[in-house]
Amino acid sequence: MKILLVTDTLKGGGKERQFVELAIGLKRAKINFEIIIMDKSIDYPEILALDIHIHYIIRKTRKDLSIFCKFYNLISKIEPNIIQCWDSMTAVYLTPTVIIKRIIFINYMIQFAPKKLELKLKIRCWITFPFSTIVLANSKAGLKSHHAPNNKQKVIYNGYNMSRIKTLITKKHLKDILNIKSNIVVTMVAAFEERKDYETFIASAIEIINVRQDVSFLLIGDGLHYQKLYNSVSDSYRNNVRFLGHQTNVENYINISDICVLCTNDAVHGEGISNSIIEYMVLGKPTIATFGGGTGEIITNDNTGYIIPPKSPSALAERILFLINNPIERVRIGSNAKQLIQQSFTLERMTSDFINLYNTLTSK
Repeated sequence: MKILLVTDTLKGGGKERQFVELAIGLKRAKINFEIIIMDKSIDYPEILALDIHIHYIIRKTRKDLSIFCKFYNLISKIEPNIIQCWDSMTAVYLTPTVIIKRIIFINYMIQFAPKKLELKLKIRCWITFPFSTIVLANSKAGLKSHHAPNNKQKVIYNGYNMSRIKTLITKKHLKDILNIKSNIVVTMVAAFEERKDYETFIASAIEIINVRQDVSFLLIGDGLHYQKLYNSVSDSYRNNVRFLGHQTNVENYINISDICVLCTNDAVHGEGISNSIIEYMVLGKPTIATFGGGTGEIITNDNTGYIIPPKSPSALAERILFLINNPIERVRIGSNAKQLIQQSFTLERMTSDFINLYNTLTSK
């Protein structure tokens, strides 16, 4: 059995991280697989260390129709039993080859669960779903939002590689480096893009700082709106609201946190199963996240975290203050969250689910 994994990019991001994690898991399980990437910029050096065949198909322009032929010719040489795409663009590029060569096709373009699909994504679903053997998603909400065919639906939840938290910097050392003196640290890890709602996080932080000064808020990530959001915070709050930019080992920063947050702009985005939430929970941090998408499939309110309405700074501030003032609740929620990840969201479980799917499809 030979698997071909295809993705548009391996630049930093949630779906890209899961692609890399699956590749690591398949390599450990000694599964025969190769990779096609449509971008030579790779932010995950561990993928290059796996000693596997990596092929590159690069577009000359956005409307480079020769890409269809390049995929067909390369796949004819590789001769995989199963092709699995990781995004909607490669799903479209792969569809003609899948039809002609009659190869098993796992369409894993559903990584998110928006309330409303944009027209481009609707068209890509309409083109590719009829020729997909399986329409795969990392959340039930994603399948529903994309209107995946009932007879082709499959969910495999994201998995976390526990080796990533084996060598963490000590909390004291990192706090000293960052010069954090606060008793409480609240953190949000997300891209500074329209799909994330840092505005709510910042407004909530300022509301809390106005009543108590012993809380530091860490904003970790980069993106288009980074500078605008940075400039939105006045100098009087700079000691407590800290913009740390992109960080490669985010677990170190999560580890020094007491409470973690993920605010989503539900007007343009719906989370699938967020990698940030998994990273928070694996380190036993109580998590507060925006309602919507697949978040309710990993956070059970008042059990493994808290879900708040979208764009509600006061609701977020209220929940953060509740956790600050109730350390026993912080420990209880964090412990429940950690246990859930260890039981249901490990790399081993995810890899096993994928291998079982491959075996089932090839046996048919």
